Amino acid sequence: MVQMRIAEQEQRLQREEDERQRKETEWQMKNVIEQQHLQREEDERRRKDTERQMRQKIERQERMILLKQEQEQLALEEQKQNELAKRLSQITHEAEEKARHERRIARLKLTTPEALYNLRGLVRMKYQLDIEIWGLRWTRGPDRHIVERKMDMADAVLLEIITMVDSWEESDTTWTQQEWKLAQMVKERIEKGGKRTWANNPPWRDVWQQSSPSKRSALRSNYLKSYFLLFY
Repeated sequence: MVQMRIAEQEQRLQREEDERQRKETEWQMKNVIEQQHLQREEDERRRKDTERQMRQKIERQERMILLKQEQEQLALEEQKQNELAKRLSQITHEAEEKARHERRIARLKLTTPEALYNLRGLVRMKYQLDIEIWGLRWTRGPDRHIVERKMDMADAVLLEIITMVDSWEESDTTWTQQEWKLAQMVKERIEKGGKRTWANNPPWRDVWQQSSPSKRSALRSNYLKSYFLLFY
């Protein structure tokens, strides 16, 4: 009887132990499943974060590329506009210069014989400037800008003289026969040459000293003769 009770008690204890182990095993399995589930969720979260970061990086790169392209396009358009504005300004300036030149030539062509007297004044001005420039031929470098201004004025007057006589045309309504003969004579003498252009031939001492004595004498003679043959 006692043995039967002990056996029943052992069986009951064994069943309880088996039940405990079963529950513990179930709990462990459940815990493992939960851990796996959590791990899968964590992996999924990381994957999504990585994808999101990659998308953001790609989007930033694309925005940078688009921004750079827009900036380059804007710079190119601005350059084209500047070039167009510069070209239009140049065309306008050239057209204005051409129109002024044409008006000036037309005005010179219609000039009365008083042009001869105006020409005489220009020749005297050129002669006076040339005398002053020649007298300053020893000027040193730091002060040559003063002489160079006179040289520019003298060359401008010479260009005015040449332009004026080039525009003269024979016309019965403008010139008498005697006046036109005088105009032709003046025109031939001016177009003959021998007038010094200072821009290409400055009067500095070093340039003059490089000339031979015979060349100096010839230059001086031609230089002075070219003026007195016009009207005197």
